[in-house]
Amino acid sequence: MHNSTSAHYPPISLECLKNWWSQNSRTHHPLAIKYMTTCESTNSQLYRSPSHATTLLVTETQTQGRGQFEREWQTRAGDLIFSLGVRLHSSKIPTLSVRVGLALAQVCAHFGYRVHLKWPNDVILNNGKLAGILVQSNPSTQDQINWVVIGVGVNIAPRADLTVDKKTKPAFIPTSLSQADTQWLNPKQGEREALIMHIVDEILLHIDGERVLSNEYLATQWNQHDIWQHQAIVWIDPFGQKHHGTGLGIDANGTYQMSSRRGQVAIYSGQIRSAHTESQTHNATTNAP
Repeated sequence: MHNSTSAHYPPISLECLKNWWSQNSRTHHPLAIKYMTTCESTNSQLYRSPSHATTLLVTETQTQGRGQFEREWQTRAGDLIFSLGVRLHSSKIPTLSVRVGLALAQVCAHFGYRVHLKWPNDVILNNGKLAGILVQSNPSTQDQINWVVIGVGVNIAPRADLTVDKKTKPAFIPTSLSQADTQWLNPKQGEREALIMHIVDEILLHIDGERVLSNEYLATQWNQHDIWQHQAIVWIDPFGQKHHGTGLGIDANGTYQMSSRRGQVAIYSGQIRSAHTESQTHNATTNAP
């Protein structure tokens, strides 16, 4: 574990972001790159301002960041916070989160970190949540083309001092790259920028470039990283009801599948947790004074 006070992160440089893209991008995709020291939410900012150009917005600090189920997305100095706005055909939206998740997993592998994916939008490293994805789409009446915003948050700064309430313990406690690799405690100028742009490049390759996979092959690739594959899980549906079963991974539509006593169940929304973790949380609540 590392003390977060020993970490140092040079400010993000817009010039570094642009230079990396012009020199290293494999997509050759025109990209408008914007930087704000602080903003309410990179997703909200881009969602409210549709553009004809693919647009990247990077910030150091979000004051109202949100994740899945409108939960607050807590960041620390040094974390990567950015959103990518693209125009996509509506047919590409259902599998977008899992395509972005696979892109993130492959970038992590490139840097030497083996991660798992938690459906629909979390990246798990060493049994902790490393990154999250939030996709928002703005329907258009023109040829079913949508303005879609892909928000990504990657934890860089240490979370080793994080305290968690056992009664409301999340499925995965946040972790960070600096807890897995000390080089991220004091990265050099340009290293965080390079990681951001590498992720953006990989995302575009996966959704609009040479790495666009068929839905069937996408499921095969994504399931190799599935944290719940063959694990006992609990699905908490949108009404709060709990259903027990075994994780089977996603199908070609990006829908999660679970085997249960009722047969195979398709999961479109709600939360999935480890049956073991859910049992521990229930016991902690039951035994609380």
